Amino acid sequence: MKATFIHDFPVIISNENYYSLGGFPENIWDRYLKYFDELNIICRISSDKFDINKCVKSNTHKVNFYPQLNYSSLRNLSKRRASIRNMNTIIKESDFVIIRLPSILGVDAFKFIKKYNKPYLVEVVGNGYDAFNLTNKISGKILAPFIHYMMKKIVYNANGAIYVTEKYLQNIYSTKGINDNVSNVNIDWQETRNFNFEKKINVNNVIKIGFMGKPDLSYKNFYRGIDYLGRFSKEKGYNFEVSIAGGEINNSLKELFNKYSRLELNSVGKLSNKKLVNEWFKTLDIFIHPSLTEGLPRVILEAFSNNKPVIASNVGGTPELLSEDFMFNPLSYDEFKVALMKLLDSDLNKVLNENNIKLKNYDSAFLQQKRDRVFKEVLYKERLI
Repeated sequence: MKATFIHDFPVIISNENYYSLGGFPENIWDRYLKYFDELNIICRISSDKFDINKCVKSNTHKVNFYPQLNYSSLRNLSKRRASIRNMNTIIKESDFVIIRLPSILGVDAFKFIKKYNKPYLVEVVGNGYDAFNLTNKISGKILAPFIHYMMKKIVYNANGAIYVTEKYLQNIYSTKGINDNVSNVNIDWQETRNFNFEKKINVNNVIKIGFMGKPDLSYKNFYRGIDYLGRFSKEKGYNFEVSIAGGEINNSLKELFNKYSRLELNSVGKLSNKKLVNEWFKTLDIFIHPSLTEGLPRVILEAFSNNKPVIASNVGGTPELLSEDFMFNPLSYDEFKVALMKLLDSDLNKVLNENNIKLKNYDSAFLQQKRDRVFKEVLYKERLI
C-alpha cells in the first residue's frame, strides 16, 4: 500500500540525497511506514542556499521524494502549473494521502484527492490565515484568506485529522472525521524528571536568555521581543546575554543590540539535530518566545524537556502549555515586563515542576499511541487494513 505525504517543507538536493533543515530527519517517516509499504513525499526545493553540514538527511529506504519548485511568491507563480501536473500523477497512483497544513502544496493537491476519491488524513499544525498574513510578503497577505478558507474545507471533509493543539486549532478548523490531538514533538518524559536548581535566578549575574526560530520571519517577532528585553534591562539594570538559534542575524537586529549596552548578542545559527538543540538549551537561564502566531509551539516543550523556565506570547496553543503568569500580549511591553518579573521572582523548582507535569502529556510513546489510534481507525474504516 502506497501513501503520499504533502507539505511545503524545503529540501536541498545533493548527490542524489535530500536534506531538510532539521524538522524532517529520515526517522520521522517511520511513523507512517508502519502503516504503508511505500511513502511518497511532495515538498518543495529550497530557494535558499544552506550548508549541507547543518542539515539532516531526509530520504531513506521506501521513501521517494518529489520536490516541487517553490511558487509561494508572486514572481514564481508561473511554476505552479508544472508542480500541479506532477502532483496529479503521484496522487492518482496513491492509496492514501497525508496533508500537513497550512501548506500551499497541500491546498493545491486537494483537487486531485477529490478527483480520484482518495482517502486522506490532515495534520493541522498552525493557523493558515496567520501563517501567511503575518509575513513581509505581499503574496502571503493575498493568499491568507484563500488558504484559511481552503483549510476549513479540507480539514472538515478529511477522513481523519491530527491536531497539534488540544482546543485552539480544533475551534478554528473543525472536522467530521476521526481525530485526536497529537503534538509532533519527540520527548522522553522519564528523562526530564530530575532537576534541582537554586530557588531563584541570580539577577546579579549575567542572565542568559534564549530565542529560537528564523529571525527573518516577521511573525516570530524577534525584533520586538529583543527590544522589550533591552528596555527591561535599561529599567532594571540587569545584564543579559541573548543567544539566538535558528538562522543568521539580520542587520536590523544587530543595530538593535547596539542600542542597548546591557544586551550581549550570541548568535549560534542553525541547530540541525536534537542533540545540538538540547546542548543549546542547557546554556540558558530563561527561554523567551514572543511569536505573533503559533499552533502549538514545539520550542516551549523542548525548553520544558531541558528544564528551562519560559515566558511566551499568549497566542495560538501557548495557553495550553504555560501559566497565565508567564504569558504576555506580543504587542505589549508592559505585559512582557510583568511576565518576566514574575518569573525572576518565582521559586524556580516550583515553576519547573509545574512545567514537567504538563510535559507528561507530550511523551513520545504516549503521543504515538494516540497517533496509532487515529491512523488505524481511519484505515480500517476505509478498508485499507
